[in-house]
Amino acid sequence: MEIAFVLKFFGILYALVGLAMLLNPDDARRMVSTLADAERPDRLRLVSFIPLLFGLWVVLGYNAWDTVPHAVLSLFGWAAILKGGFYLLAPVEPSHKLMRLVNQARTYTVGGWFALIAGLYLAGAGFGLY
Repeated sequence: MEIAFVLKFFGILYALVGLAMLLNPDDARRMVSTLADAERPDRLRLVSFIPLLFGLWVVLGYNAWDTVPHAVLSLFGWAAILKGGFYLLAPVEPSHKLMRLVNQARTYTVGGWFALIAGLYLAGAGFGLY
């Protein structure tokens, strides 16, 4: 699988997630609240596999730092591994505290714009726009 496909895949994914966070911040906050339920740590452990799998896919297959789009993709891959690994391995209470701490409206506004811009950049690189 060539790097252009991976850039397109993650670019479109991040752009759509960012747009969803900007358009539906309350839905995102409810979802995180559900995951941060200290009575159900199994939810958080299960969801931790998603960033872990995507991060491992990127880092093991496409870990390159020679161009800016490749470096951004690699950086996101490593960040996903750290996030997934933390939520999988950390004790339940610190994980839930962190999720409750970041589950604020401002987080979804800033994160949504960041994901949208980064996604458009990665997708543009994947489609050869620059």
